Amino acid sequence: MNYLFAVALIISAIGMLASVRYLIGEKPLKDTAMVFITRGTIKVLVGVGCGLVLGITLAVVDVVVEQAEDRAALSFMLIGFFFGLSMLVSVLFYKMTLTKVFDISVSWLKLAKSIVLEFSLIASLSFICILVWLLLV
Repeated sequence: MNYLFAVALIISAIGMLASVRYLIGEKPLKDTAMVFITRGTIKVLVGVGCGLVLGITLAVVDVVVEQAEDRAALSFMLIGFFFGLSMLVSVLFYKMTLTKVFDISVSWLKLAKSIVLEFSLIASLSFICILVWLLLV
């Protein structure tokens, strides 16, 4: 099971690297590495923070809401909300970091394209890995 985490890490790194290269262009490898590490750190910190708040919120919902159907529906909506919130906060921090720390001015459109590139590449590589795994099993 540990190899699944390694494959997921490699796929995510490939997606982030392609996104960073598209976003900042042909900068030196040192600059690319710094933006890459910063992007990964922002994703992890925002994900952990939103995940912690989501866990606390779901625990409160589990105690307060009595009917199972209502609890499940509310939990599902909260998971979607917190996923969207974490994406928004991550992109905002990424834009601020690029502007303030690295002095790279990027338009919102190019930033959005790089995020779409990253996640579409991650999704397609994950799909290919799942197909290969299904063929081998």
